[in-house]
Amino acid sequence: MTWRKDAQVLEGLQGLKVCPGTLINFEIDMARQAQPLVDDIVKKLASSEGAVHSDGTGWPLDGTSAAFWFHGDQQLAHFHFDESRAGQVSRDILGSTFAGTLVTDCSTVSWRHVAGRKQKCLAHVRRTARDWKALTLGGKHPQARQFFDDVIAWVQRGCRYHRERKRGELLRAQDRAEQEWLRTELKRLEQVEVDHLKAATLQERLQTYHDDWLVFLDHPEVPPTNNLAEQALRPLVVLRKLTFGSRR
Repeated sequence: MTWRKDAQVLEGLQGLKVCPGTLINFEIDMARQAQPLVDDIVKKLASSEGAVHSDGTGWPLDGTSAAFWFHGDQQLAHFHFDESRAGQVSRDILGSTFAGTLVTDCSTVSWRHVAGRKQKCLAHVRRTARDWKALTLGGKHPQARQFFDDVIAWVQRGCRYHRERKRGELLRAQDRAEQEWLRTELKRLEQVEVDHLKAATLQERLQTYHDDWLVFLDHPEVPPTNNLAEQALRPLVVLRKLTFGSRR
């Protein structure tokens, strides 16, 4: 809602008459008082040795493309608005000594991040394989269709393994067997022949981030997806679609 409508709602529900400028100043004052807490959250995330999720979503601002950024884990959440969508924004937040695991999608903004480890989001790979498979329908490109199906099955099996291990449902022998299959299948997917440009593109992505897909196998605290960041940003995405961005 606009500030004017906010003032109207307060007057209608509480009988409190305020002008939009008062509400704006109130929010600015709240942000100023919360700044020490925000700084503390940033320091804790930057010094974390666990899994920290990162993602961003575009935000129209005066005809230009700005962004909301999210960095967080299971306990902490940090949101940052910036007029730049460059990866430097995220790198400035986590710093140059981040030793934890950075969980992201395959966006190039995370390419130059300093991190102890990087886990790429398997859910994004599954979504891409599902969407691009639709381009191979019609009887042609059987190798590509099989490749996309195999990628989807590989991701689903990896995510299921993570859930079952987290619940303590795997025996030691099962654990070793599943890890071996996931690693072997990744290598096979990187080398199998394909007959469609989109399949070749996805295969190249698997190869480029080879060391970043299965970090969660050796580090049980690391999830195989970046769903935490995506869920945190979802309300902002919905708001952007409703308001079409902002004007100063």
